[in-house]
Amino acid sequence: MELSSKLSAYFDEKIQVEFSEETKQAQREKFRYLSIGVHKYVFSYSGFDYAKRYFERNGVHDPLPSLVYDSADSLSRQMMEPLLKVGIIETKTSEGFEKRKAQVAMKLSQPKFTVTKRGVRGRAKGRIIGNLGNANYVIVDAKDFATKVAKVCSNYAEESLKADPS
Repeated sequence: MELSSKLSAYFDEKIQVEFSEETKQAQREKFRYLSIGVHKYVFSYSGFDYAKRYFERNGVHDPLPSLVYDSADSLSRQMMEPLLKVGIIETKTSEGFEKRKAQVAMKLSQPKFTVTKRGVRGRAKGRIIGNLGNANYVIVDAKDFATKVAKVCSNYAEESLKADPS
């Protein structure tokens, strides 16, 4: 609730805040979220230990490339329409799975499908660009982000009170 009140100073009433929902894990996981448009992201393979080890074990020791999206780049826009999903994940209890409290989460999503030159339909995850250093970041509109995170946090607080009114 504290984060929600801090972000309320940036809250913009004109921004649409309608929750969407998706389920995963054979319907055991429900994710209620708000979407935020992504302006740019950079994920350097050098910034991820597992990826770095994979490349090193396969003989790649040069500076590693980055996975990039930039909305100012027409090719990026043609390939992708990434979203940052900010919301609440709830996991239902089922045999073999322990009960977990609801969690506030962010997911980077790329819902747009494209067809490769070989005719394979899939989702592009970014353009691979030469080494841009070890930077990993996502750029979104600050007011949109603050408004939607505040809404998610206040919704989370309301849900928590319903689940545990003590």
